[in-house]
Amino acid sequence: MVDSVNRLRIRFTTTDVENTTVRVGGKEYGSEFFMSAGNNTYVFTGEPILPCEYDDDFTFELCLNGEVQHSLVYGMAYYVTSMQNSTNENTKRMVQALYSYCTAVVDYFLN
Repeated sequence: MVDSVNRLRIRFTTTDVENTTVRVGGKEYGSEFFMSAGNNTYVFTGEPILPCEYDDDFTFELCLNGEVQHSLVYGMAYYVTSMQNSTNENTKRMVQALYSYCTAVVDYFLN
């Protein structure tokens, strides 16, 4: 899914998608929010992330029958940092611009 906002995506594997949920920020999302990637692998796409949230950490909990099976703490800052090591120069420039935009928005509206 491509749209005009930034979102975090997580990929996971489950053999029981109907009883699998993802919790983020107190909200729980069921299988209707998952996109199949084949071979019991699914992708969950989170809510839009505002520029002032780029430095925030988000905890994703993968649950089966209501019980947490795995958790992941991730955020835009982690993504930007990991992509700085990309061998693709376009990717590097894109994440640098993304983060520069974030800091400019925060400086303008919050400082």
